[in-house]
Amino acid sequence: MSRLQVGGLAINLNSGKIVTLVKFLGDMLYTPTKETYKSVWHVKANEFHVLHDDSMKLEFGVPASELLPL
Repeated sequence: MSRLQVGGLAINLNSGKIVTLVKFLGDMLYTPTKETYKSVWHVKANEFHVLHDDSMKLEFGVPASELLPL
């Protein structure tokens, strides 16, 4: 069975795109909305993703619950 690990690949369930896991960040507080995200991973994609703040990035954070390891 696959698991999330640094250097591994995962499917971002929000976009359906494959990302590379760069680093485990842990729990994160998103300051503007005061939302807490559990078990966040820093990921890298091959193409730009539009994030919830309408920015476009190749690297961003994703909660583990939204990642499916390959």
